[in-house]
Amino acid sequence: MRLEGLGRLRQQKGYSMHMMADFLQISLEDYAELEFQLREASSREMEILRLLLGAE
Repeated sequence: MRLEGLGRLRQQKGYSMHMMADFLQISLEDYAELEFQLREASSREMEILRLLLGAE
């Protein structure tokens, strides 16, 4: 899954940034870093994102 479209995918599913941070069990700041591509997702985070967003 490419993180470039993470915000768009999140919005299409109707999830808030707070919800995504909760799903990933990370802080809102850490999630924002993922969404704005300031850091790479861990393998655990990528697996959860794939499950939540149904993306490759």
